[in-house]
Amino acid sequence: MAAIPPGREDFFNLDAYLLNACINKNVKIDFNVNATAEKVIAAVADGRFSRVVIATGAVPLEASFPIAEGANVLQAWDVLKGSGGVKDEVVIVGGSSVGVGTALLMTQFGTLDNETLHFLYLQKAEPEANIYRLATEGCKHITLVETERIGGDIGLTTRSSMLADLKRFKVNGMNNTKVLEVTKDGVIVENAEGRKLIPADTVILALGSASNNELYQALKGKIEKLHVIGDAARPAKALNAIHMAYAEAARISG
Repeated sequence: MAAIPPGREDFFNLDAYLLNACINKNVKIDFNVNATAEKVIAAVADGRFSRVVIATGAVPLEASFPIAEGANVLQAWDVLKGSGGVKDEVVIVGGSSVGVGTALLMTQFGTLDNETLHFLYLQKAEPEANIYRLATEGCKHITLVETERIGGDIGLTTRSSMLADLKRFKVNGMNNTKVLEVTKDGVIVENAEGRKLIPADTVILALGSASNNELYQALKGKIEKLHVIGDAARPAKALNAIHMAYAEAARISG
């Protein structure tokens, strides 16, 4: 999902690198296997495994504010994975890297692709001002709402460029703004200017994540050599998860 927003495609390379590194180290990978607590306990009892490391990741947080029945509310993770249902008047709740990335992805809908823009520019088929408009004005109107500052968890250099893109693609960013309620008509927010309704036919939640450690809790106390790493231990960045995995592997082999 991290590789889906515009300009973040390099995460695909990281994914491919880690998979190939495992293959080169003769790591056996069982795909399409649901590792239930019962299966894991049985495998340890049979001697198939001597240690179990839980790296089950995280799940998106749900909203703590009221949501009216029938409101079109989606999780940002589902939108990034390509689920439908996103209409034209969009409010994204949560201005972290996930919220910003989702907003930038939404800005691409209705804009012309690079090949078409390149053709129009070379052929001088449209005035440059029109070409720029076709490249930056999509079919969705997007408002990004954050309780603190938008992009606060993004590195300084990357944040600067991503905020510039939000401005370029006319995303309405609202810092220091609290969401009070989602209605069928939109999102009621409150900030220093008071309360207001932001009209919306789609609300996307990017509220952060919580550890998906149900399997760890189910196995805790039943397996002697049991450890948990990555987002399953505490939600953080990809590099934090990789570092925890490296440290765990070094400890096991050590």
